[in-house]
Amino acid sequence: MINHKDIEIFILTYNRKEFLKKAVESVLNQTVKGLKLTIVDNGSTDGTSDYIRDLCANNENISCFRHDTNIPVLENMKYTINLAKADYMLMFHDDDMLHPQYIESILKILSEDENIDFIWTRTNIFKSEDEINIQKFNKLDCQIFDRIHFDAKMLINKASSSVTFPGVLFKTENVKRAVLNDDINHTGAIADNIILAESITGGKSVFVKNKLYFYRNHPNQESETLKLTPDELITCLKFFKTRANESTYSKVIFNVFSYYRLLRLYKHYGLYNGGSTKELVKTAYNRGAINMYVYILFEPYGIFLRPFNALMKKILQNVKHVNETFMLKGEA
Repeated sequence: MINHKDIEIFILTYNRKEFLKKAVESVLNQTVKGLKLTIVDNGSTDGTSDYIRDLCANNENISCFRHDTNIPVLENMKYTINLAKADYMLMFHDDDMLHPQYIESILKILSEDENIDFIWTRTNIFKSEDEINIQKFNKLDCQIFDRIHFDAKMLINKASSSVTFPGVLFKTENVKRAVLNDDINHTGAIADNIILAESITGGKSVFVKNKLYFYRNHPNQESETLKLTPDELITCLKFFKTRANESTYSKVIFNVFSYYRLLRLYKHYGLYNGGSTKELVKTAYNRGAINMYVYILFEPYGIFLRPFNALMKKILQNVKHVNETFMLKGEA
């Protein structure tokens, strides 16, 4: 039977002591007590280390690891994943917070079905903590995805139910295996796309529609300042295209959804070299990252195919999804 001892929580921090305090409080305030928390300090210089030292001294369930100097984000993430020893791990950033019922909800889902590779939840985006409205949940509304349909979700990544990588509950052995994929080292800011896709193996992924994760939106976020190189974006697309070769159905999904994914990534991040969409798409096609069908959608005459593609998108994103409701005890 799964219990809280089967889960490890990690918080990654760097020079955000005040934000970190709120993140730690969100773990300590969980309805499930006795959770193991590890803070990974990526070489902070603002007094964060002193706060963490005092925190660990007064809480037997809290430990910390510190890098002497700041290391790249991806390397720090890999380092943290390798620290995990429990069956499941949850990793999030110092500027975010968990809903008090996050772990309670995760345990409820896992108690019903242990054949789950990872779980993510709807995200509550906030700028000021005054905007946070913590609702008590008595039931969880979930959507369950197999491997093929999770790939489709990653490719379209609708804002209302997109996968926020920090705050995902992973089966530890899966995510440890996933970070060994060499493509991750060549995808920069979107390496999480591949880690997530590789982390679902023979099991399922579960999307919890309740807002159980609080994501702080502020100017210093790396996700708001990083851009992509054409190589990084193309590597990511080639990864999903290779996975799509598993079946004809997967190929259809890739063709329909990769059009939207490419557009979304280009618009959100932009390119370091400032290249145009047309140049990017041509390069992606020449390097085998997209099929002819997707290439045509970006051409001026693709306007005749886009309504058909939009219809296919609506059809494909609503098939083979399993919806389930899990009742919580509603403990305070």
